[in-house]
Amino acid sequence: MSALDKQVGGSHYRQGTIQPVQYIESNKLGFLEGSVLKRITRHDKEGGKGRQDIEKAIHELQLMLELRYPPSEVHTSYSPAVPFMCELCECFPCECVEGVTNKTPHDPHGRT
Repeated sequence: MSALDKQVGGSHYRQGTIQPVQYIESNKLGFLEGSVLKRITRHDKEGGKGRQDIEKAIHELQLMLELRYPPSEVHTSYSPAVPFMCELCECFPCECVEGVTNKTPHDPHGRT
């Protein structure tokens, strides 16, 4: 008997075409990605934990953002149609971008 043929504590993972663990292993996903996938797979199944599974998945996604994609110190893109607050000097709309004539000496973006 394969370990995939049994499940301790329910059958919610075995209800799909493939089990989350098969997808996770086949795609070499990390811990957080795998946790999100398994929670999303089971949230609405018998044995799932509904809202708690969704909240935990969101928390794990927030952890991924925080740990793997920390906020940038400088703007990575700029659209003149959409004003935004400068993350470094807090001017709003940001006056530290190209084309602004009254540039201040605190220009953290190094743009001319």
